[in-house]
Amino acid sequence: MSKQWFAERNGYKKVDDVLVRERLTEPFMNGIVNMYIQLFEQIRKFNGSDNLFLELDKYIHAELLKRDLFSYEDLTAIFNLLRDRQLAWYELFSLLECSWHFFFSNRDYVYAGYIDKEANRIFERENYAYRMNHDTGDIIEVTSEMEIDSINEALRNPVDSVRTHIETAIKHLSASQKAPDYRNSVKESISAVEACCRNITGETTLDKAIARLEAKGVVINSEMKKGFAKLYYYTNDEATGIRHALMDNGNVPTSDEAIYMLVVCSAFVNYLTKKNIQ
Repeated sequence: MSKQWFAERNGYKKVDDVLVRERLTEPFMNGIVNMYIQLFEQIRKFNGSDNLFLELDKYIHAELLKRDLFSYEDLTAIFNLLRDRQLAWYELFSLLECSWHFFFSNRDYVYAGYIDKEANRIFERENYAYRMNHDTGDIIEVTSEMEIDSINEALRNPVDSVRTHIETAIKHLSASQKAPDYRNSVKESISAVEACCRNITGETTLDKAIARLEAKGVVINSEMKKGFAKLYYYTNDEATGIRHALMDNGNVPTSDEAIYMLVVCSAFVNYLTKKNIQ
C-alpha cells in the first residue's frame, strides 16, 4: 500500500476545505438559526411584544422574497426559510444583509449591531472567508480567489519543509478542530517563509536569511525586505507568545490575523521561489 503524505493523512490538501467560501456548513447554519431565535427572544423580552420582529419578518417577505403582503402570514418568512434550509449560501447572506438594513434604516441600532456582531462571530468561529461591515451591513469576502490560489500554490512548493509549515498553518486554522490554534498557525506561516529563505541562503534564522538573499542572487525591493523583517519581529514579540513561551492571553492572534499571515506568507514564499529560479 502506498504511503499517505501529511496532507492526505490530515485532510488539508486544499486550503478551500479550511477557509470556507461559497457554501454552507451545518455548524454555520445552526449558528445563524440560533442567532435569529435569540434575536426574536431579545426583542420580545426588551420591547414587551413581537411587533418589531413581525415588522422585520414582513420586510423580508416583501423586500427580499419580493412577495405581496396579501400572502403574508404572521412570523413565517424568516423561520420558514431557516427551517426548510433550502437557501443557497448567497441567499442566506442576503437575508443577513436585509435584516441588518431593516434595523439600521429604522434606527434600531442595537439590533443592527447585534446582527453584525453575531454574524461575524459565527463567520470567525467557522472559518468563513467573509465578514459583515459594521457601518454598511454589507458582507464582504476577506480572502479572495486569488489569495486562495496563492496559498494552494505554496502547498505545492518544491521544498518539503516549506510545504509542511503551510500545511500545518492550515491545520491549526481548521474549524473542524475543537479549538483552532491561531497562535501556532501564525507561527507556522512565518516558519514557512523562514524555511524558504534558509533553503536559499543557508542561514539559520529568518532575519539573517532575508539580509543574505541578494548575495544569493535573489534581489527584492528593500521596503519589502523591511516589511517581512517587521513581521518576523511581530512573531518574536514576547507579548504574543507566538515564538516564545506564552506570557498571557491579552495579545492572542485572532482568526483574521492568522488568515492574513497565511495569505501574506504564502505569497512571499511563492515570490521568493520564483525569484530564486529566474
